[in-house]
Amino acid sequence: MAKGKNKRTGRKGKNKKGDRHAFLRKEWHKLISPSDLKGTQMVGWTCVNKTQGTKISTDYLKGRVGEITVADITENTARNDLARKIKVFVEDVKDGSCYTTFYGYDITRETVDHHIQKRKSLIDIYTDVRTKDGFIFRVFLTSISQRGKEQLRINSYCKSSTIRVLRKKTVQWLQNHIKQMTSEQLANSVVDQDLEKNLRSVMRKVYPNLYTMVRKVKLIRKGVTDKKNFLKNAISKTQVKQAEIEENPEAKNALVE
Repeated sequence: MAKGKNKRTGRKGKNKKGDRHAFLRKEWHKLISPSDLKGTQMVGWTCVNKTQGTKISTDYLKGRVGEITVADITENTARNDLARKIKVFVEDVKDGSCYTTFYGYDITRETVDHHIQKRKSLIDIYTDVRTKDGFIFRVFLTSISQRGKEQLRINSYCKSSTIRVLRKKTVQWLQNHIKQMTSEQLANSVVDQDLEKNLRSVMRKVYPNLYTMVRKVKLIRKGVTDKKNFLKNAISKTQVKQAEIEENPEAKNALVE
């Protein structure tokens, strides 16, 4: 058949859908770090389709889960902060800003693998804990046995009976300790690594040569939150942080002047 004679094929240069790019229908919103963490500030952008008919853009933003690093909040580019990730949940949207809450915590895989070595025991512990305000979190711990200061043996394994005692004592301590905290206090304790330090001191009473890290924190069930007070507190905290940045002379861009 001669070229161009097939009626089923469309002619070159004619597109039924048009040449309009998909991102022309998008609008961008600021992503604000969780208000229950210290240093509430803008940490990025997220896009959504513009409001069209009955499809409202803010309805598609609420409930969206994002991921940031601890370095985005602390403004510290240390390797430890870059390797720790925080999951955020978009609770409410106002004036082009998405205000979020703490949704989870995680560590990069390579950070965990860095501590895992041969001839050492790897102990994984996890448990569900309930906070004072009704939030249920699942906490995952990873512990690795270490060599003693004057140890001559190559191996530094931990006995199975000792591991059972470690699991029992740790789970009991976590549940008793976290039930006295609110979800906001737990989030700050995890991000500031205060919970990790307390866990190490508790677990070393059972087995002294042990390195422990909070590998993951996952939100299982949300408690009741007052959205009006949440939005009011989140906006006020963001404005305070923005005022501190504007007053700081070091934060100004020297290239603009």
